[in-house]
Amino acid sequence: ASKNLSRTQKYQINQKKGLLAELHVKNYLISRGYECLFHRVKTPIAEIDLVFQKGQKIILIEVKYLDQSWRTFDRISKKQIQKLQNNCLYIQNQTKPSRYEVCSAVAWVVDQKISFALIS
Repeated sequence: ASKNLSRTQKYQINQKKGLLAELHVKNYLISRGYECLFHRVKTPIAEIDLVFQKGQKIILIEVKYLDQSWRTFDRISKKQIQKLQNNCLYIQNQTKPSRYEVCSAVAWVVDQKISFALIS
């Protein structure tokens, strides 16, 4: 059935899956005491899916929805990782004095299961 969908329809379906994955990660982290500062915030470098804070730590998260777990590392490019790292530097430079530890992570969602990988 998906072969009969237009490119626009496939894009819209993937966008919806991505948003649902982001909400799943957001709810998970909130339930563990993290505060969501931003959801889909744009910086001069790139959009960040989620930004959380817990204590003095700020975490920038790129969320990826996967239909198959074996595709995990196919879904994040070196360019996306570089943008996450650059966003960390950007956020650190915005907080004067630098009193926060800023790091980034990728969250993969497969069948409602969330996995995290710390990037920086």
